[in-house]
Amino acid sequence: MAGLFLHASSFRKVISVIAGIVGIGFFGRMFILMAVLLVKKPVLVGYDDNQLIVKGQSIPRKNITKLEQVASAPVGMLGIKTPAFVLNCGREEKITIPTYHVLSGEEEAKIRKTLNKYINER
Repeated sequence: MAGLFLHASSFRKVISVIAGIVGIGFFGRMFILMAVLLVKKPVLVGYDDNQLIVKGQSIPRKNITKLEQVASAPVGMLGIKTPAFVLNCGREEKITIPTYHVLSGEEEAKIRKTLNKYINER
């Protein structure tokens, strides 16, 4: 809306307003996601000898059959897609663990290796 108060031509004002509206639609979702991440508990996954804890939900270790890594999993109502780990539990149940683009490639590889080791050591 600042584009309306520029001392510029009408054409430039229209372009500024359109760019602002498009920018809110594109960058606004990422801003909301980052704001949520700032107040969210910074634990991706917790585990002990018998269970894996994801988003406050306990998953018995014996129920986990496979771990997958996907490049773009949808997150919430915003429609943002983020890299994620997917736990296959049973026949149809899949639990997604989104990484929210905050992990480096090395960190994702370490977490994947640790989770695979945990799942395979039953």
